[in-house]
Amino acid sequence: MTSSHSVRFFTMMATISVVVVFFIMMSQIEYSNATLIHLTRDHRFCLHEHLSENTPFKVSVTTAFSIADSIHFTVMDPFGQTLKDERLESLRKNVYHLKARSDVTGEYELCFTYNSQFAEFTYVDVKVEVDVHHHTLGEHESVEKIERLNNLLQDVKQQIQLVSDEQNYFRVRETRFRDTTDSTYERTFWLGFVKFILLVVVTVWQLYNLRGFFKTKKLI
Repeated sequence: MTSSHSVRFFTMMATISVVVVFFIMMSQIEYSNATLIHLTRDHRFCLHEHLSENTPFKVSVTTAFSIADSIHFTVMDPFGQTLKDERLESLRKNVYHLKARSDVTGEYELCFTYNSQFAEFTYVDVKVEVDVHHHTLGEHESVEKIERLNNLLQDVKQQIQLVSDEQNYFRVRETRFRDTTDSTYERTFWLGFVKFILLVVVTVWQLYNLRGFFKTKKLI
């Protein structure tokens, strides 16, 4: 057998083995609404998906090629801007969670380019669907944010309660201090009033005695 025949035989066997492995993998996967794509070496193949703005979507790609081969995978918006640029891994299911741009609605392109040193072609199985997990994840994150906000509000409520208790303590202490001050002022007033009365009485009594003294001495 010549070298050229050996290369052709090896290439054919590699292609057949890869395709067999691919279909074995596909038979073990429940994969509805998927698209089976035939990729030719060094040729670019593109799928088009119409997506509305802000739509989360999931791209699942099951590949069937050897380690020496490679598939270049890109996702672009209607204006040609790249959302994803990846080199797919061989013999596995590649899953990508993406989201349409917030201001762009239209045809999004999913393109594949197959490069190989041996096989002339290969197959990939592609499925594009709305990313339900993305919504669930968003809801889960929203619940977590609400819980964090709730905990923060509880902490703020506790701090407000501490401040309120401290204010009540100072208010009660101020009330007691004011009562003590008012009582002291009242006692001081009555003490001064009593002293004033005593002073008047003593003065009148002294004047009365002094007048009696003068009468006794017949000075008046």
